[in-house]
Amino acid sequence: MTDTRLENSKIEILLSDARGIYIPQNFAEDMGEAWHLSADDIAHLSDPENEWYWEAWYSVLDNAYFIDGNGRKWTLHHDGDLFAIREDFDLENWE
Repeated sequence: MTDTRLENSKIEILLSDARGIYIPQNFAEDMGEAWHLSADDIAHLSDPENEWYWEAWYSVLDNAYFIDGNGRKWTLHHDGDLFAIREDFDLENWE
């Protein structure tokens, strides 16, 4: 995810639900370091057959964050697609 992609946005799709059970794996491989994932979570998410895969994914959804170039914090929301949500976005009133 790049800062220029986020400049005027409060919500951004990161990965399509077409990736299915591979969303966690693809996210960890492509964006893990930028989103402050632990080395353990990245390792567990490297294989969907790993016994800790889903537990690691839930941990990522609860704890991962990204700080953009303007100092704004982003978190994750997984509802089919995987979204980056800026901290000032009102997800509850999103349609």
